[in-house]
Amino acid sequence: MQSESCTNNPGNAEEASRLAVLQRYDILDTPRESAFDDISRLAAHICQAPIALISLVDKDRQWFKSEVGAGVRETPLETSVCAYAIRQRDLFVVPDLRADERFKNYALVTGPPHVRFYAGAVLESPDGHALGTLCVLDYMPRILSAQQAEALRTLARQVMNQLELRNLVDAQRAAIEVQRKLDEDLRTALQEAEAANKAKDRFLAVLSHELRTPLAPALMTATMLAGDASLPASARDDARLIQRNIELETRLIDDLLDVSRVINGKLQLHVEHADLNTLIQHSMAMCAVDSEARGVPIQLDLKATRHAVDGDSAKLQQLFCNLLKNAIKFTPSGGTVTVHSEDTTAGRIRVSVKDSGIGIAPEVLPRLFRPFEQGGSATTDEYGGLGLGLMIAKGIIDAHHGSIAALSDGQGHGSTLVVELPVTASQAPAPPKPAQPGRSASTSLTILLVEDHHDTLRAMSRLLLSLKHRVIPADCVGAALKASREHDVDLVISDVGLPDGTGLDLMRQLLAERSVPGIALTGYGMEADIEETVRAGFAKHLTKPINFSDLEEAIRELSL
Repeated sequence: MQSESCTNNPGNAEEASRLAVLQRYDILDTPRESAFDDISRLAAHICQAPIALISLVDKDRQWFKSEVGAGVRETPLETSVCAYAIRQRDLFVVPDLRADERFKNYALVTGPPHVRFYAGAVLESPDGHALGTLCVLDYMPRILSAQQAEALRTLARQVMNQLELRNLVDAQRAAIEVQRKLDEDLRTALQEAEAANKAKDRFLAVLSHELRTPLAPALMTATMLAGDASLPASARDDARLIQRNIELETRLIDDLLDVSRVINGKLQLHVEHADLNTLIQHSMAMCAVDSEARGVPIQLDLKATRHAVDGDSAKLQQLFCNLLKNAIKFTPSGGTVTVHSEDTTAGRIRVSVKDSGIGIAPEVLPRLFRPFEQGGSATTDEYGGLGLGLMIAKGIIDAHHGSIAALSDGQGHGSTLVVELPVTASQAPAPPKPAQPGRSASTSLTILLVEDHHDTLRAMSRLLLSLKHRVIPADCVGAALKASREHDVDLVISDVGLPDGTGLDLMRQLLAERSVPGIALTGYGMEADIEETVRAGFAKHLTKPINFSDLEEAIRELSL
């Protein structure tokens, strides 16, 4: 019968804690490992014993991580001397099991293998739990020498070191696997984000194209009617109203694309010497219609003596247009907008756009340059717009290594947008004044106009004819190639999307046959689209709906 002193009590809290630590090592029922087998063989050799075991005491069994001479991997707990040994916490030696009342009736003593001698060194975890023993057994009564006893204790500590090392290696492997999975998930997330970003950019490009295509003939027709002196003044005014609103719609589309460029860090600059005072004055002229319609005059106070900058003239003009339009929009009739410039001591120019408008609440100021932010839904409902102008303005300023800040004393007290840009010592030539609608190019050209959208083809043909050019219309690649071989063409203006190919294919084919300049005309205006038309051989890229003066200027440049 089993002695009560060596019975494990699963209900005991200390025993439950010991078993939990044993499970933490995750060693039970694992395959043999050479590191543990080497220790067992060494223990058998040093102690000159036929049997050596690394015995782990489980809930209802003792399981051998390694065994020499036993021929089994586990035995029942009720005949386990190790279950008794782990309670002693030191080397436990029984010189003759058959002569010991505690163990003389154990099966390993009374039957095969008829063990008589037992010595076990406790395997103790760093937190003080006895997990099992490194034990040696013999078929005859005997004792251990002091050197053998100390060696058995040392080897037991090595078993625990191996268990700790194994645990550490497993933890490292698990950590590596977790990191690998995290890296894989991160790569997948990045790929999905990049794919989503590309899909978004493509969606915006397609949306832009679909919105621009019907606007193009409407804008060209309105522009032509607005400049037709044979029409009554009221009709020309109506045409100008239509023209302004189509241009406003086009600016909203451009804003959406600019936001995408700013967010993706793809805002490209064409850097040149520019005169900031001149750009501000041109921006003011472009906002004159809005200023007059709103009843909000713009006053200039340009006191800066250094106003030459290195930057993208078009983008900087867009910046000040956005600031001025924003100030006019939020200023009631009878108010004023003032543009003030001054030198700073840090080699920069400071430009302030100040209005006497509705002001900005303190809680709105920190998020004013975020997209779609206009100071709350009430402001958006009353004044309309997408809330993209200031976000785009900040993107342009950041690209020029400048700064922009908003100041306001609160609602009802107006606001000030302050821009700072680095100045250059070089004097910037004044940019040419934009061409006015109705002013024709000095040279009459034979222009091959390729466009499959019938309304756009008709409207643009009429515009080009009004500029005294000869127009050869075509609505596909095949017809355009045939026309180019039958006529001495000076210039090609072509849409990119055509029913039997692309304008890119057409331009490559035309250049293979003869040298002819080309203007790409398309509803796609992303950087990739522009780069693609340039690679195909187009000299200019105009995005629908085109500005009449831009078309004239492009034709004039290419005719020279």
